Amino acid sequence: MKLKIGIPVLMFFTWAFATGVFAQEWSSGLEFGKPRVSPAASIGVEFNNEDVNIPLRMGAFDKQNMFNVGLEFGARPRSKNVERPFDESIVLQLQERRFLFATYVEKYVLPVRISSTVRAGFMAGSSFGFEYTTKRGLTESDMSSLIAPYGGLSVGIKDGFLLSAGYRHDPIKGIISPHRVFFTFTGSLSKKNK
Repeated sequence: MKLKIGIPVLMFFTWAFATGVFAQEWSSGLEFGKPRVSPAASIGVEFNNEDVNIPLRMGAFDKQNMFNVGLEFGARPRSKNVERPFDESIVLQLQERRFLFATYVEKYVLPVRISSTVRAGFMAGSSFGFEYTTKRGLTESDMSSLIAPYGGLSVGIKDGFLLSAGYRHDPIKGIISPHRVFFTFTGSLSKKNK
């Protein structure tokens, strides 16, 4: 599968922007404070014109330093028809299910204050894990490692609720495009600030 030059360039600028804003935040005298960690949950949707994935996440969110880490489970909401060549004249059409088991790490930088309880900015992160696929009609299944970087815009509401949207490069095995748009809602499960 060939990767077009535009995607690596887009990912480079996303990470460069994230690093630049983070460095500016760091050099302006803002240092990491004492962590205020609380449990967090996230749900979202990742999609392109060929596929949809629903990720569910549970983890720990540091409200002071705006880091989020945890475990991710993702799945297609239904089977997808895929074609697999059997020989030169026969193509099998199979129903494929896809599952993702991963850990993730995210950093949020929200420098724009919209109101006293709403801030906007961007986020960047990556998922590291395994993709597991099964095909109805075959006894074989595939498991492969996965590193999926992503980045985008984010809005923080109050203390620990985040809405994010952006681009994710999800290098899926097979013929499906790795380029996806994502929307997620992340919420702190703790009522008190610790």
